[in-house]
Amino acid sequence: MKTKFISFLLMVTLASCITTRDVEKLSQRQVRLYPIGIEGKWGFADQTGATVIEPTYQKVNFFHRGLAVVQHKNKFGYLRADGSWHIRPKYDSATSFVSNCASVTKNNKSYLINQRGRKAGDMECYPAARCAMPSIAADPKNYVVKREAHYELIYKQIPYQLADLSIAQLDTTIVIAIDSVQAFNLDHIIIYKNGKCGLHAIDRLRPVAFDATTKADPAATAVAKFIARIDFPYEELKSNLTSENAASHAKVKINGKWGLINGQDKMLIPPTYSQLELYPARQLVFVEYAPNHFGYVSYRGEVYFEEK
Repeated sequence: MKTKFISFLLMVTLASCITTRDVEKLSQRQVRLYPIGIEGKWGFADQTGATVIEPTYQKVNFFHRGLAVVQHKNKFGYLRADGSWHIRPKYDSATSFVSNCASVTKNNKSYLINQRGRKAGDMECYPAARCAMPSIAADPKNYVVKREAHYELIYKQIPYQLADLSIAQLDTTIVIAIDSVQAFNLDHIIIYKNGKCGLHAIDRLRPVAFDATTKADPAATAVAKFIARIDFPYEELKSNLTSENAASHAKVKINGKWGLINGQDKMLIPPTYSQLELYPARQLVFVEYAPNHFGYVSYRGEVYFEEK
C-alpha cells in the first residue's frame, strides 16, 4: 500500500511539473488573441472576433510570451493560447511575463517566477536591464518657470543685423499666459491653458530672432513668435508616461472624442471614439466605437471586431 501511495504522489508531481520543452512550445505557437468581455466575464477571441477561449474568467490580460495572466475564483494563474492551464490559479496577484519572468504575490509575499513556475532572481529575469539606457523625459523647468502667480517662458533672444549678419545670443525670460506645464518626452512638453492643452516641441519654444536694426521690442517680438508657434488643440491628453521614462504615445480628446497621437504629435488614430485605452506593449488601443460595442485598433489603424 505504501509503495502505491508513493507511486501516486510521483505521478501527480510529474503531471504538474512544467518542463523546458513546455516552455519552448509557448514561443512556437504564435497566435494573436484579444480579450473579450460578456456579462462581466472575460475570455479571448481571434482577429475575426470568433471566440477562442470562452469568457469564464474574472479578469484577463493580453498574451505575453505565450501566456496570459487571468483571474479565476479570486486567484491568478496563467493560460496557454489553447485554453489549458500552464500555471493553475494560486496567486493573490500576478503580472504578465516580460523579460522571461513575472511578478507574483502569494500569502503576502511577492517574488519573481520564470515560465516554469519556479522562483527566479533578477539576473535570470533581467539579464540586460542593468545596461539599458532609459528614455528620460525633458524637464519642463528648463523651459518654463513659475514665479509667484505666473509662468515665464525661458527663450533665447537672437538679435541679428541685416547688414553683416552678426549674431548675439541672450538668454532671458518673458511672462506667458498659461496654466501649467508637464513633462512628456525628450523633445516635447505639454502646456495647459484655459482647460485645454497642446504638445509642444522644445526646439520651437526657445529660439526667438528679431531684427536689431529696427526699433522692435524684443519682448513683444518673442511673445508674437511664441503665440504663432503654440496652440491648444486637445481637451485632454493622457500618456503612458511613468515617473522615470518618456512617453511614446498619448490618447487625446477633441470635441468629446478620443484618438491617438505618437511622441511627435502625429495623429495615428483620429478622435472618433467615446472611450479609448492604451495597450503599448501590444501596439493596440481598446475602443468603444458605439454604445456598449467594443473593439481594438492597432497603432497602424487596423480595426478588429468593429461591426460594419
